[in-house]
Amino acid sequence: MEIRTKKLRGKTTVKMLTGGRVDQVRIHSDMYDADSDKVSICFRGRISSGIIQMTKEEASDLYRTLGKTGFLKAKKD
Repeated sequence: MEIRTKKLRGKTTVKMLTGGRVDQVRIHSDMYDADSDKVSICFRGRISSGIIQMTKEEASDLYRTLGKTGFLKAKKD
């Protein structure tokens, strides 16, 4: 997995590139507040690691978008 980000520092833009393999996928659920459910994708690289966290709605949108493109379909042998 590769992650590219841009961050504004003063008047300049700093581009950062990191990556690694997906280590865990966690689903955080709050039984008292269903709107605060989150999905965390944890990754670890050789010299970097991090967590990508998104809401339930963002994860659903991502899944729906990938499904429309056919990217998630199983390949036939």
